[in-house]
Amino acid sequence: MSNVSRRNISSMYNRMDRIFDDFFGGRPAFLRSESGDWDWSPPVDITESGDSLEIRAEVPGLTKNDVSVEVNENVLTIKGERKQENGDKNEAVHRVERAYGRFQRTFTLPRSVRSEDAKASFKGGVLTLSIPKIEQLKPKAIPISVE
Repeated sequence: MSNVSRRNISSMYNRMDRIFDDFFGGRPAFLRSESGDWDWSPPVDITESGDSLEIRAEVPGLTKNDVSVEVNENVLTIKGERKQENGDKNEAVHRVERAYGRFQRTFTLPRSVRSEDAKASFKGGVLTLSIPKIEQLKPKAIPISVE
């Protein structure tokens, strides 16, 4: 399958995924991926605890040098590339199921996180991003004095 065909299928898959999410009330809008025309798309889990938002992306076979993460105006972008292994020119390839090439995942972060304090770690082919939440402002009681 050519890279163009793979990209078209991936793009169609991402659009269908968003349509089903919208129809069935899937992920909240701020967590939806806005994938572009890329060769493949790593699966991502997004969880939220009381004090942080965690994003885990499966990128087996890659190292931290193959992946980049950036935040710009509350938009988180994870991108990278998995290069295809060059085998012996004389060997016959019977099946290629692993995805290769460039990828990019983009997520709009909620305003309730401190994206400037995000931390990233890489272990066992999983990229984990931990983004702390802003402490909720508590209402301040103002005493009323009687004159």
